[in-house]
Amino acid sequence: MEMAKNLTISEKQIKKRFVFENMELINAHEKKGESTILLLGHYSNWEGMLSIGYHLLGKGYGVYTPLTNKYFNRLISKSREKHKAHLLSRYKTIDFIRSNEKSGDFGLYGFINDQSPSPKPKSYWRSFMGTVVPVFTGADRLAKEFNFPVYYTEINRVKRGHYKAKVSLLVKDPSKCMENEITDLFTAKLEAQIKRDPSQYLWSHNRFKYSHLAPKDALK
Repeated sequence: MEMAKNLTISEKQIKKRFVFENMELINAHEKKGESTILLLGHYSNWEGMLSIGYHLLGKGYGVYTPLTNKYFNRLISKSREKHKAHLLSRYKTIDFIRSNEKSGDFGLYGFINDQSPSPKPKSYWRSFMGTVVPVFTGADRLAKEFNFPVYYTEINRVKRGHYKAKVSLLVKDPSKCMENEITDLFTAKLEAQIKRDPSQYLWSHNRFKYSHLAPKDALK
């Protein structure tokens, strides 16, 4: 419903209903020509995050998985790009960022980081809400490769139809992080948020659908 609403809601209304807190942290990097990574989960109105472009000095890119149905993919793209957001296919993200860095362009790269990747031999498995699941590590690896500061966004419903997105620093210097450390820090943040108010999490996106395939030696 929130995705559909994005097609018709005005700039004035979305700014009123979806408020950002601490955006000056991101803007400070932009003023120095630095790119950043922003992580969040399927919590509260994550679709409203696509209005972040109104609050940036540069461009904001939402990394997503294109749908196989071309009609619905165009419709979703139209909804998500209406409010100054730019969609970036996860299959083209690394080449796009490398090109931007080479040309001196900066941007904010946003990832909904609690998706359910299909298990592979080298998948990273870890506990999420007490259940071992495979975890995406692409944002983690990109942050370390380019040493982009990583921020976390905690979205909360203030009242019906009104939300606040609070931005906070997760990792200042990813180059000093151990393997999967950024992913673990993100997961801990999201778990704490869910435990405070489980009602705002999108349980129906079936984060645990591959849990039965977890390796025996995976972290419990």
